[in-house]
Amino acid sequence: MAAELHEHVVGVPMTWEDYLARDGYGEYYDGLFEPRVVTGQHQRAVSRLNRLLEEAGRTVFTTWGWRPTAAHRKYEPDVMVIDRGHTIDDRSQYWDGPVELLVEVPSPSNEQNDWVRKMRDYAAAGCPEYWIVSPWAKALYVYVLDGRTYRLERTVTDRLTKWGVDVVLSDVF
Repeated sequence: MAAELHEHVVGVPMTWEDYLARDGYGEYYDGLFEPRVVTGQHQRAVSRLNRLLEEAGRTVFTTWGWRPTAAHRKYEPDVMVIDRGHTIDDRSQYWDGPVELLVEVPSPSNEQNDWVRKMRDYAAAGCPEYWIVSPWAKALYVYVLDGRTYRLERTVTDRLTKWGVDVVLSDVF
């Protein structure tokens, strides 16, 4: 899938300072603010994945910002799992520490960014595992970090048992 897509930018040009003055909502990279546009199907999938990971005892955040580097960029992964040992600043607009797993459920407005830009940036930042959950393909793509890029570990169309979670895709969509 990723080979078929090219980076797609739909952002609004603005400075990092102007972005932060907006309360930091939405994603920011390369001088562009990208607001979130999601569907009901997207939100349902995110909610179900979040619940499964939390029930497995993971520290999970949905739609909270992640700033992977000191660079002026901030993403809002649909699901972000961090190590339970880290202290969270509940007043912060974003997490800037290490993550264990990032999950994106592409929406029509940002599908290309999930497959190209985020995959590249998440890998460069050292996130060990990245899942893309495609509502259209009814599939979960599991990528693992291999050096500084991701390698497709498996494509799941029925059930995935990993991270102490049993994900049945028919229950997610």
